[in-house]
Amino acid sequence: MAKREQFKSFNEIDQPDGRWSIFVICNEHTGEERRYSHREHYDAIQEIEIKDSVPTAVYHHFLTAKHLLLYAWQCYRFTPVASMQAYSAVEMALRKKCEIENIPIPKWRGLKQLLELAEEKGWISNHRFHIYNRQVTEHLRAKSQGIRSNRPKDYLGVIKGGIPRMRNAYAHGSTSLDNSMIEVITCGEIINQLF
Repeated sequence: MAKREQFKSFNEIDQPDGRWSIFVICNEHTGEERRYSHREHYDAIQEIEIKDSVPTAVYHHFLTAKHLLLYAWQCYRFTPVASMQAYSAVEMALRKKCEIENIPIPKWRGLKQLLELAEEKGWISNHRFHIYNRQVTEHLRAKSQGIRSNRPKDYLGVIKGGIPRMRNAYAHGSTSLDNSMIEVITCGEIINQLF
């Protein structure tokens, strides 16, 4: 049986969750490793910008995900909650976009169908995701140097299947404690593409 975590004492509430100590930053040139810092954690989250054109209700929903991820520094178990909140913000944004575009949404239409509709309408696409563009750049660099490289994955295809699956897993109870930074960044990028 796994050891149960304890409620933090008052004197520990500003202390980092010990699980962050396993995250390191590696210098590409020297190979030197150092621990991921609280400042780097904060800066990475602060960089997740939401455009001014995003409706306020969606913005606030996503801001809550950012705050949850920020406070995950003290309680790592907030990371999946941050992802769940970000997924919820994406669904809210998709529904709001449909409302703005006067597209009726049947009650049965879930997150996966809304993501598919967004792709179909051209509201979201691979080339507007940071991760996809980095994969393309790395692929082209390798190819130009004569290094064999796999073509970039269909990131949007991964998102359309992955986000609804993970959201459902979290909604119905999950023990997953994955680091949610990339998930929250991706959700922010989807929201920005929509507006």
